[in-house]
Amino acid sequence: MIKATSKKPNETRARKMVRYISLGIGAFLSIYLIQNAYGFYRSGDRIDKAESELKELESENKELESKLSEVRSREYIEKESREKLGLQYEGEVVVVLPDEEVLRLLAPQDKGEVKEELPKSNWQKWLNLFF
Repeated sequence: MIKATSKKPNETRARKMVRYISLGIGAFLSIYLIQNAYGFYRSGDRIDKAESELKELESENKELESKLSEVRSREYIEKESREKLGLQYEGEVVVVLPDEEVLRLLAPQDKGEVKEELPKSNWQKWLNLFF
């Protein structure tokens, strides 16, 4: 009978070890599953963000394609060559006007408008400085 009682404490000790090991494994698996579930939750956010970015890029791409088709058109090429390069057709005369400010100063003044003077030339400034 003594032998039987000596085995019980060993058996209970073994059972306790099995319980602790199984609890440790269970806790480890629980933490691992919670981390994976959170990762899946966050991946949904990343997918939504990527989809919205894709929509923005597609709309930007459409705008750029429309600009490209406009730039490749004959009318645009002709307009840019006339405005920026000063090209013209044969027999055509190109008139280049000064800026609006200079035109306003050179144009006849209305009676109600305050008369502004043209800037003085350099020799007039020297004359005013000495006399």
